Order: sequence, then C-alpha cells, then structure tokens
Amino acid sequence: MPGRLQATTKDSPIVLPSKQTTHKTSIHDIPPEVLGQIFAACLDDCNLDCIQGEFQPYNDRLVPNITPNSAPLVLFGVSREWRKISLGTPKLFTRLFLHGRITVDPTVIVPMWLEHSGCLPLDVVIQPEIWYSPTLTNSTKGAVVRPILVQLHQNYHRIRTLRCGALLDEFFPNVPPIIMTALQEFTLTPASPLYRPSKGSYTFGAVTAPNLELFQIMPGAHYHHALEFVGWGDRLRVFRNEGLFQSLSELVDIILQAPNLEVCILRMGARTTGSGRDWDDIFIRLPRLRNLTLSPIGSDEFQDLCPFLGCLEIPALEEFDVQNNIDTVGRHLPAQDFKTTFHSLFPDPSSNLRILRLHWFDMDAIDLVSLLPKFNQLNELAIEWANCDSIVFQVLARPEVCPKLTSLALAFVQVIGLGLPDMLVSRLTPSKSRLSLQEVGIYHCKGIGDEEQRAISLMSQKYNHTQWYISDT
Repeated sequence: MPGRLQATTKDSPIVLPSKQTTHKTSIHDIPPEVLGQIFAACLDDCNLDCIQGEFQPYNDRLVPNITPNSAPLVLFGVSREWRKISLGTPKLFTRLFLHGRITVDPTVIVPMWLEHSGCLPLDVVIQPEIWYSPTLTNSTKGAVVRPILVQLHQNYHRIRTLRCGALLDEFFPNVPPIIMTALQEFTLTPASPLYRPSKGSYTFGAVTAPNLELFQIMPGAHYHHALEFVGWGDRLRVFRNEGLFQSLSELVDIILQAPNLEVCILRMGARTTGSGRDWDDIFIRLPRLRNLTLSPIGSDEFQDLCPFLGCLEIPALEEFDVQNNIDTVGRHLPAQDFKTTFHSLFPDPSSNLRILRLHWFDMDAIDLVSLLPKFNQLNELAIEWANCDSIVFQVLARPEVCPKLTSLALAFVQVIGLGLPDMLVSRLTPSKSRLSLQEVGIYHCKGIGDEEQRAISLMSQKYNHTQWYISDT
C-alpha cells in the first residue's frame, strides 16, 4: 500500500498512518508560574556576597542598575499578559539596585519593587549621593531621597543586603535599636559633600543584626561614627573598614563576637592607648581567619599594635598586610617588640601564609631572614618603606626558601649591601624545586649601584616571560 505502513499481528493487520499528527505548542500555552521562573532567570548577574555565597571584591560595576532595557521592566512592554505575569513574580523585584547613572524614576521604582516583592528578602543597593540623572539635581535630590528611605525603613525586616551611603539618619532611627534579622551584608559607601556632615560626629543609629555575615565601610566614607551594631551573631565572616576611624581596642570587641571571621581589614586607625584595656587577659583564636590587614594604622598612639597581635592565634592565615605605626614626629614601633610578636604569629614551619606585605619595618631588626624559611606556601612578598639588608636577598636566593614565590615587590626600600641582582637571577631561572618569579616590581629604591641597575635592566630584557615594573631608583 503506497504511503502506508503495515504491521501484522496474529489476528489481523494493523494499518498505521505514514505521517503522525504533531501538536504545535505556543508560548502562550506555558503555565504562568513556569513563565515567571523563566523571567526570573533573565535577571542580570551580580556579585553580591549573599547571592554568590562567597566574599567578592567590592565592585559596583558588577551590581547591575535597574533600567528600562533590563528585566523586569523590559518584559512589561511585550504584552499585557507578560506584564501581568511579571508583576505576579516576586523574585523579579527582590533586587533594588539604584546607583550611579539612573534612567528610571526612583519614586516610582521603589514602591513598585517593595509591593511586588511580596515577603521575600530584599537586596538593596541605593546610593543617592552618586545618582546622575538629567531630571535630578542636587537641590531636588534630598526631597526625592527622604521618602524613599522612609519606605525602605518600613521594610527593614526583609532587607538581606544593604549598600548605601547617604541620609542614613532617615533610615536608622537613633532609638530604639531596630532588629534586622534578615540582614546578611551591610556596606557603607562614600557620601558626597552634599550629605556629609560639616563638623562633629555623625551617628546613624543602632542595629541588631544576628545573621550579619559581611560588614564593610568603603574608602571615602570618612565618618567619625557610623552605625552602632549593638548585637550581631557569630556568623560574621568579613569585616572591612577603610573609611571609619577605629581603634584596635574597638576592633577586639568586634572579633570577640566573631569566632568565624575569615577576612579582617582595618585601614583607618585611631589611638587606642587611652582605652585602659588589659591586653594580658585577652586570648582570641580565629581558626578561619585567612586575611588580616592592618595598614595603615597611622595614629599618634602606636603602642597597642603588638599587644593586639599578641592576643591572636591565627592558624589558617593566608594573607598578612601590616604597617608599622608612625606618630606625628616620625617615631616607629620598637622593632624588637614587633619581632617577638610577629614570630609568635607563625610558630609552625609549614605556615599557610601566601601573601606577606610589610610597610615601614626594618627587615633586619624584625629578623625576617629567620621567618622566610617557614613560608613554604608564600606566593607574594612586598616590602615598602623599609631597610633591607643583603642577607635577606641571600636567604631568598636559596632554592629551599619560599619555593612557590612568584611575585616580589620592593618599594621605597633602602637597599643595604649587594645581592639583589644575584637573588633575582636565582629566582628567575627555571628550576624543578621551585617556581620562578612571574612579577618583579622595584619602585624608587635607594642604595642600588649603577652596575646593579644595569644588571637589573638587562635582566628585564632577557627574562621577558616575567612582568617587570621598574621605576627610578
């Protein structure tokens, strides 16, 4: 039978059509709840810590703004049905990102997002101090921002991420403390002069955040006082302060509440010796801390750095960046005191340390040469504003010392004696027992003779697989 297929059974033949009927599926046949999940997948990627699940370097460019050309607004213009489905999908409205150049009306966007996100946690990045819009001027910005922050305050119990930097007094009342159980990440960003107090202290209010995991004050956010966190749980993983003057004594109070701390960065120091703290009674073990940065401290009271470091036990430390304190007349922390403290941080010969940056220390006085053989995992070594004796270079030239070192930087270093070119040749030559240098930086160093400078210049041409950064010596 032409055009047919015939199958035979024991009883009778079965005739099948040669073309089976096909069912055409339209996008309109997709259930609204499934289409809503597809819409949610259209949201742009972002680098928020609580979304990624790991600490990310702060970068606003990886926090996409709300625009008419991105989800969910772009979906509204497709059809009435898609607009209805979008508005009924709360996940589309949990990211309230308004920073930098804005192309939407925040007075419309904020209430819409708060309404249609339902009861889901909110991730809020709102920085009115850097808003740029042709229709929004500095004279009108305050009148626009205040009602928005009041609306956000009414939903503070849902906020999971908060990055902001202006008019926080409208959001955080001084009393009573608000309890933000959903808050996992708080970042205080720089405020423009329009919103920065002209003088005196600035207290934003009090917050209890039992589930806080990340606390950041970014460079440029120069406040004398910021939020008073009257209580946070033991979940804090990242503490980063690069904009608020804070003492080491205050920092101790924070890390005592944070046994699971992984990253601790303090770049704005304040004097601590007037606190009356008894450092001898303090012992803090931080088994997960991998990054400790105390640079620059830069206050006129420098005696507390050693007691602070002496009360810490950090077995998993991978990155250590520390600056010797300098007071107003140029005095430094006694080298012998820091030598004892520094060596106590690394009692184990098989240290996990990968990055070491030292500023304003005498390398000979702190006995760096006896520490270097302990750092079997060290990848990066940076020495800045220091005296560096030739014996340091001799030790680094030994094949068994720091076998994984791939980056070496010397900045504003007073080189004493010879040995730098020989060490570089040794570490640039490929070897089975250790890695060769991939980056070499020599910036404005003194004490390097003309012959040594020529040798280093020739090296930079010969070993062109290495990245060289050389400035006037």
